[in-house]
Amino acid sequence: MEATYTEWYDGLRAAGRSKDELYLEKYPVSEVTLVQEDGVTLTTGTGYDSAGTIQVLVEAARGVLRRRPGGADMSLAGMSAWRRWSGRYQNIKVVYKAGWASGSVPADLTQVCIELALMLYKQSSRSGSGSMSMSGASVEAIEELSERGQRVIRRYEPKLRPRMRAA
Repeated sequence: MEATYTEWYDGLRAAGRSKDELYLEKYPVSEVTLVQEDGVTLTTGTGYDSAGTIQVLVEAARGVLRRRPGGADMSLAGMSAWRRWSGRYQNIKVVYKAGWASGSVPADLTQVCIELALMLYKQSSRSGSGSMSMSGASVEAIEELSERGQRVIRRYEPKLRPRMRAA
């Protein structure tokens, strides 16, 4: 379900070769409402910006924020297309919406969830027990899914991402 999140990130834990990437906890991202670095609100955008006004490029599907030189930072543009996040603890505040809105879950994923629920129901009635380990049952059910179903799950499962927030 789509929800609004307010999170604080450490600029020290930024990823990428230029330390310009922040990986949000939840995705896909539908809207970024606010990005502040060291208390300064940054301008966000989703595409090419020839005027140099976008300071944070939002890659919504992956849930990534990429720091760019913009506004007063344009003098840095000659040095690099990207700018590092400032390296401090809990200095980046992000407010955003993420998840699928009601009724917008992809049809192929919905179908696989229905198939998995049916498989789990059949397994519980065969075993005769009233309860079962859901994590073990879901792993077994996924292994019994068709190759198509397994591909769909792999497409939507979270990718290995660096941990951005402080523990």
